[in-house]
Amino acid sequence: MKPLAIVAIALALAVCARGADEPQPADSPTPSVIPDSNRLQPEAVELDGSAAHPSDALKPIIELRGRIHADAIFVNQSLKDKAIIGDLQNAVGFQRARLGAQGTVGDQVRWVAEFDFAGGDIVFKDVYVALEELPIIRQIRVGHFPEPFSLEGEISSNGMTFIERSPQYALDPDRNWGVGIYTYTEDKRVTLAVGAFRSGTGNNGNDIGDANDMAYTSRVTGLPWYDSASDGRYLFMIGSAFSYRYPPNQVVTFK
Repeated sequence: MKPLAIVAIALALAVCARGADEPQPADSPTPSVIPDSNRLQPEAVELDGSAAHPSDALKPIIELRGRIHADAIFVNQSLKDKAIIGDLQNAVGFQRARLGAQGTVGDQVRWVAEFDFAGGDIVFKDVYVALEELPIIRQIRVGHFPEPFSLEGEISSNGMTFIERSPQYALDPDRNWGVGIYTYTEDKRVTLAVGAFRSGTGNNGNDIGDANDMAYTSRVTGLPWYDSASDGRYLFMIGSAFSYRYPPNQVVTFK
């Protein structure tokens, strides 16, 4: 079985205006390069100001999550256009219809389980458990989640400029079963993510077979320049990613 290597190199000069409803602290200069943890912090103090019982921090916290993205397409064609490319149909449908839950157990254990029902099929999305706040390696993630590869893949579909991702995103590694490590420097200007995955996971969340369909993916980013005076309105980021893959049955598939 021949392996497949995929390399991506990104160089970005960003001028970005933050929304007033999404303030970013000045000591966290890389909001887009650190994986979004969506952590749910348990309250350390009761509403009346009294200290909470120590055991309260270990109580599981559960929160619902999801999103609904819909498309509507209305087409008007000339007779010549129909003769060339065919009769394009009007359409209304769901782009994404996700439902799930997330939560924490104590200060270090976080879990996510989310599924997509768009199109009438159940598609496994993020279904994993993470151990956080670790020394040096920061976070270990186990389960079904996106391989750490492209910058675009790290951006949630809720925060994209357009309704669809770019065409080249179809060549990026998708969600698979695996184990990943996510770490970063104290100032969060350098990040590193590495992981080992089964590369043949289907939308049903299964990867069945004896073949060595493993994938080893890594991603590193750096923030050489961050304009603190403008609170991050101007920044310069570079990144690189590499994936060494053994496709199942020597067949490479793309989204």
